[in-house]
Amino acid sequence: MNLQKISELKYGWNGYKAEPFSKEHIAATQRVLDIIKTPPRIYPTANDSIQLEWETNNGEYLELQVHNNGDVTAFSSLDTREERMRGYGFPEDYHSINDIEERRNYNDTRRA
Repeated sequence: MNLQKISELKYGWNGYKAEPFSKEHIAATQRVLDIIKTPPRIYPTANDSIQLEWETNNGEYLELQVHNNGDVTAFSSLDTREERMRGYGFPEDYHSINDIEERRNYNDTRRA
């Protein structure tokens, strides 16, 4: 799914009572996407967040959830701690997105 389609979801989009995503929430997610070089898979969640995720062929995983208040929660299989980040920036030492992409490219090259 892409962010445009998520912005068009209506009340009850999940078959239950999930609310549509606000324009502000979509804009906050777009600001995060603008920072990231590698396109993620994008999913709406019924807990008022939009999930961005990356996974390598060897199972390494990174997930960012952009919440409706603009906070971002990150989970990475490379780093077992969960970080909650206020606003739209990332901690300076948080390199999991690039780490995962570099490993994906390396693994794909080795298989060729």
